[in-house]
Amino acid sequence: MAEAFRLTSVHKLAQIKQIATSNLPTRVEAASGKTNGPVQRNVDWCSTFGNCGSPRIWASVMGLIIWIAIFVKHLPDIFCYVDNTYSWEIKNKSTYYPPYKKYLPTKQAQLLFLWDFLGIQHKEKKQIHGASLPIIGFEIDPNTMTAKLPPDSKADLEKWVQEFIDTPSRRCTLREFQCLTGWINWSLNMYFLLCPALSNVYDKMSGKCQPHAGIYINKAIRNDLSWFLNHLRKSNGILFFAALDWNPLTEADITVSSPPIPGDPPANTIFFFEALCVISALRWNTVNIFSSLCATPNYNHLLCTAVDDLIEHNVDLRVLHIKGEDNYIADAISRQRFDNAIEPVKSRQPAREAWTLERLVHMRAVAMGAAIDTSSAPTYGSALNSFIEFCCLHRFPIEPTAETLSFYVVFMCHHIRPDSVDSYLSGICNQLEAHFPNVREIRKGMLVSRTLQGCKRLRGTAVRRKLLLSRDHLRQAITALPSSPSHDDLLFLSQLFTGFRALLRLGELTMPDNPKLQNPRKYSKRASAVLQATSYEYWLPAHKADTTFEGSHILITDTDALTAFRTYLNSRDHLHPLNPYLWILSNGKVPTRAWFMRKLRHLFPDTNIAGQSMRAGGATALAEDGAPPHVIQASGRWAFNTFQIYIRKHPVLLQAMLHSRL
Repeated sequence: MAEAFRLTSVHKLAQIKQIATSNLPTRVEAASGKTNGPVQRNVDWCSTFGNCGSPRIWASVMGLIIWIAIFVKHLPDIFCYVDNTYSWEIKNKSTYYPPYKKYLPTKQAQLLFLWDFLGIQHKEKKQIHGASLPIIGFEIDPNTMTAKLPPDSKADLEKWVQEFIDTPSRRCTLREFQCLTGWINWSLNMYFLLCPALSNVYDKMSGKCQPHAGIYINKAIRNDLSWFLNHLRKSNGILFFAALDWNPLTEADITVSSPPIPGDPPANTIFFFEALCVISALRWNTVNIFSSLCATPNYNHLLCTAVDDLIEHNVDLRVLHIKGEDNYIADAISRQRFDNAIEPVKSRQPAREAWTLERLVHMRAVAMGAAIDTSSAPTYGSALNSFIEFCCLHRFPIEPTAETLSFYVVFMCHHIRPDSVDSYLSGICNQLEAHFPNVREIRKGMLVSRTLQGCKRLRGTAVRRKLLLSRDHLRQAITALPSSPSHDDLLFLSQLFTGFRALLRLGELTMPDNPKLQNPRKYSKRASAVLQATSYEYWLPAHKADTTFEGSHILITDTDALTAFRTYLNSRDHLHPLNPYLWILSNGKVPTRAWFMRKLRHLFPDTNIAGQSMRAGGATALAEDGAPPHVIQASGRWAFNTFQIYIRKHPVLLQAMLHSRL
């Protein structure tokens, strides 16, 4: 792009700092009384170089442009570096670009068409392409996967280094040393094995700060630079494949041990013998691993010898250092602590820091709070409040006893249904168990159980169950669909069929109305949906009935459900292709329970049809088709006891299973 920063504007408050003043006289002109006319001030409203905010502004603009190129214009593998974009294209695949009156690689031409549409300026001389391209001064060839210095740059570097070595006075200024190291460092991007060439140079520059002070070029520096020149003239750059990461645990070809150290080794030379071990491995096997090419001058000759062997045998080599605490036997032997070396093998458990008591208490409270689903927590809290209110009203202690709980059962059963009191007791036990561990034993005791059983017999009422959805209801939903349905209509129909065929709870298709109970981890993801010719499937995340927190794999083969899902999915991907969730409204949000119920009431005004009607209706349909009980139980993800109660409480389902075609 041409003048990238000048394409973006800055805020008016920032423009105040970008006022350019012109026609000001110089000191000489002012002293002589000369003027250049009236002083002019101009406000620069564009981003400027030197402003730390300019790169951030440009990055946001360029990010949007690249996003448009990839997701709107469907140009794959478009990358950018500040204001430069780059990619690849298949050879001979070109498109004519009229403004430049020449053919360009198709992807490059399409990107320029996009820039023209957006009003972005660009220059022809910057639109380069070819099998090999110069990038920040290096020749990159994607076909041979190589990178190297251009011949001219390489020749200039060789000439400069040779002149530095042959300096007649054997002295150069600090600035000349810095120029040399900067140029060589730049070339090390292509010749990184030659890093040891600068060891003595850096050592000589260390501690010096006067740019024009002379520094003596000693023999060690001349030898290192001559060594650098010798390899530079022979090198052809780097091969990218040879620069890939290497895993010693899975790709080691051979293991090499160090020869024994001398009988009376000098002190403080462990690093020398570690380096000597590497050299031995290189000399005798030409295979090992290296991670660093930097050494102080005392050991640099070993490193140069290693690099000579690497280049000669074309080996990609690195060294891994194992800490003494991880390799404690070798560490003990190297320190002559032989008693420690023969101790039993230490535990492989990693070292862990101790927590404070406050942190342990806090994290335990967090874990206990997550033991129940967020949707159940308010109900359990309400049950506990009911028990506390009862105890305060009758002046009973809060600590639960058999008498207190039995009195609570009798009292509450005269105000609400006994089945609800049974659920209240579960919530009370859950909330008080952390403080009174024996509360569940008291709840299961004879006094409380018999009291609740008697109240159910005396004051129990028939359970009011919602009507079941049937296949006729589904056909009615298809008939009621408008000729030009909206996206939300398609969503509702697909959810209705999916909930019926997969025996889903309404909460597994929608999110709660209360924002505090909404949990994105429970929403099914679009990436998990797979559409086949005769079926569709997706992953249902963990829910409150999933005791193993593993989720469930949903697979549906019904033809009508497949048609509804395919139509909805096409609409969904067209409107919101980047939304991560599977079930979404036209506004991109996950549907709520209230939204689904409004749609259901509009289609079926009967209030006896509710969200659970899909699950019960789907189970009934399976029974009518001859599915055995264990298949229905597994399909609906029911717990064993719950499923038995469900069958006993639904005569229609029980009758269908008794007379099923088995």
